[in-house]
Amino acid sequence: MAWWLSGLPAMGANLVVTCDVGTTDQQIEALARWMAVRPAPAGWLLWPDQRPSRQQELLGGCGFHRCERLWLASLVDARGNARAAGGDDFWVPPTLPGDVGPCRVLVAADRAAYGSLLQSCHGIPASLAAVVAQAFINEQPTALGQDTARFRTLGCERDGALLASITAVFVSRPAATPLAGLLWLGTHPSCRRRGFGRLVTAAACRWLVGCGVDRIHVQASAAAVSLYRSLGFQEDGWLELWGRSPLNP
Repeated sequence: MAWWLSGLPAMGANLVVTCDVGTTDQQIEALARWMAVRPAPAGWLLWPDQRPSRQQELLGGCGFHRCERLWLASLVDARGNARAAGGDDFWVPPTLPGDVGPCRVLVAADRAAYGSLLQSCHGIPASLAAVVAQAFINEQPTALGQDTARFRTLGCERDGALLASITAVFVSRPAATPLAGLLWLGTHPSCRRRGFGRLVTAAACRWLVGCGVDRIHVQASAAAVSLYRSLGFQEDGWLELWGRSPLNP
C-alpha cells in the first residue's frame, strides 16, 4: 500500500515484523524510525494480537499514517468441516439473472481480462494488476519451503466479459493442518450488489472444502464485510496497514 501511495511504478518486498508481548517499545520505535528515514516507502502491518494500540502511538510519532483496515475472519463450524451455520445450502450458488453464466476457473489466456478487472475493482496500477494476475492464474502448484500452495482464481462472466472474481488459496503442509484463504474478491463497479461476488465466493469455498480444509480465512476490505458475514464468516479482529512515503512524509 505504501508503494502504491508513493506513485512509484515499482513494488517493494514485504517485511513481516512481530511485535508481540516480548518486543519492547524501544525496539518498535527504533525500527520505525529507521524505516521512516529510508529513501523508499515503508509499510507496517498491525495485527490484533500484537499490541496494536501501542504500535499506533509509536508509528504516529515516527511519521506513519493509517492507510487501510482489513477485517480478519474465518469460516468454520463446531463440526470442523468449514461449513456455514446455515448448512449445506451455503454451497449452492445464489439465484442470479438468467443471462449470467456460471463460474469458471480462469486460465493463462484470461490474464489480461483479469488484470483489467482488478484495476476496475481495486483501483490499482496496471503494473501491479499484471503481477497479481501472473501470480494467481497459475496452473502449477507453488513450493513454499516444504509446503505447497495451489491457487484457483474463479470468474463470473457475461457476454465474454468478467464481472467478478476471487482467488482461493490452498496450502498443504506435511504432517500439519492445511491452510486455506480467499484473496482479491472483486466485482466490477457497474455490477455490484447483484450477487456476483457471492457466486464466486461460494464456488471458491466449495473448492477449498473439497481439498479437505476445516477453516477458511479471509482479510476483507470494509466494503466486503457484510457479504462475508452473510455467508457465515466470524470476525477474528482487524488488521491495520500503516505507511510512510518519502515523497509525502
